[in-house]
Amino acid sequence: MTISVSRGNNAPAVSPTSPRTQATQSAPVANTPPRAALHSRDVFEANNPGLEAINGLQLQAGRPHSCVTTVRANLRRAGLGGLPGTTDQDPNNPRGMMVQMLQSGQWRSMPIPGAQSQSITSPYGTVQAQVLSGEAYLQAARNGQIPEGAVVFQTEKGLDYSGGSRGSDVGIVRNGAIFNYQQMPNMSVYQNRVTDVVVMVPHNNPR
Repeated sequence: MTISVSRGNNAPAVSPTSPRTQATQSAPVANTPPRAALHSRDVFEANNPGLEAINGLQLQAGRPHSCVTTVRANLRRAGLGGLPGTTDQDPNNPRGMMVQMLQSGQWRSMPIPGAQSQSITSPYGTVQAQVLSGEAYLQAARNGQIPEGAVVFQTEKGLDYSGGSRGSDVGIVRNGAIFNYQQMPNMSVYQNRVTDVVVMVPHNNPR
C-alpha cells in the first residue's frame, strides 16, 4: 500500500441535522447498495459528535492504494483528533494507524456482537481491541450493526502480519460500503477472504 497525499481541502459545509441524508448525498458512490443495506448508525451509535462530523463530510478520494493517507486526511478535515502523524515504523501501515489511534484515547473499538477482546502489537506498542472474525463482521454488516461513519480496519492476512501492508486496509463506512481511497462497492474490500476486523468510532469523552 503506497502512502501518498490526498487531493483537495475545500468541502462544502454540511448541516449535521440529517447526517444519514447528508452522507448519502455528499460522497461519490460506486455501485451503491440498496437503501435497506445501509447501517443503523442512529440505533447503534446515537449522539456521537465525532460520527456526526464524519457523516457530514464530503469524503475526498486519494491516489490508488493510499488508504491510510486518504482516510487520515478525511478524518482531519472532519476535525477529528488522535490521528498519527506517520505510520512508517510499522510495515503494516493500517495496523500502525489503528494502534496509534487507540493509544490516543480519542478512539475506541466497538464491542459489536461477535467481537472478542484481543491484544494487537505494532512497533508503536500493544493495545487491546475488540476484534471480529471475518464471518462475524459480515454478519454484523448484514444485521445493520456497523455504524455509518465508523473507521474499519480489515485484513486478509491477520492482525499480526508484518510482511507489508498489502492485504490490510482502513476505510470509512459510507453509504453501506467502505470508502478507503475511493468509494468501494462492498463492506469488505477482501470479500469473503477477510479474516480480522476492528471497527472504531470517536470516543464521546476522550481522555
